[in-house]
Amino acid sequence: MHFFPVTPEDETGLRLPCRDDKDNKFLALAQVCQVDVLVGSDEDLLVLHPWRTVPVLRPTDFLSQTVVEGT
Repeated sequence: MHFFPVTPEDETGLRLPCRDDKDNKFLALAQVCQVDVLVGSDEDLLVLHPWRTVPVLRPTDFLSQTVVEGT
């Protein structure tokens, strides 16, 4: 298990924040973790696709992409 500390400064200091301030915690975590993809169904996050070169995908789109790439 890995713990990734996300501070309030990580949330408020985001470049390209979310239009819903409550979702910035997910972007801050994605930034701190250096994710390859962000998966969710929240429209406020999905409209950011791609966010700082990180794809923001619906779960079904992520799964279909993973199945295609894995075959």
